[in-house]
Amino acid sequence: MNRRSLVQLVVVGASLSTVTQLHAEDINFEKQVLPVLEKKCMTCHREAHTDPEKGRLRKPKGDLRMDTPEDIVKAGESEKPAIVAGEPDKSEALARVLLPDDSDDFMPPKGDPLTKDEIEALKSWIQQGAKFGDWKGTKFTPAGEKLKE
Repeated sequence: MNRRSLVQLVVVGASLSTVTQLHAEDINFEKQVLPVLEKKCMTCHREAHTDPEKGRLRKPKGDLRMDTPEDIVKAGESEKPAIVAGEPDKSEALARVLLPDDSDDFMPPKGDPLTKDEIEALKSWIQQGAKFGDWKGTKFTPAGEKLKE
């Protein structure tokens, strides 16, 4: 093996090692996934509340709540669980953010879609077992402001 081939082999090996480390890195739910869910999902998928402007009851869209660990793993109207620990392909929440943005089922339907990095963090978190850490749930005011814990 000549010197050039050896250098190429070392560079390729180092690159593969870096990629493997990135994918093997544990995802911290509270730092990497929860902020995305709070900002882009829980606006519509949280406990029922009375809209302060219209005075009417607002129920979780699609009968799916994502504001507690217990609720986020349940199925809504789709009858498919939002999150299936260890199985991204069976997790409806991931499927919905991966749909074409002109699909009626694309999430979120309003506001900014999840970025590539946010989707990758969500997928990796699910693959790694969808552990919630110490998170017990997120509470909001009726107006949608996150309450301090």
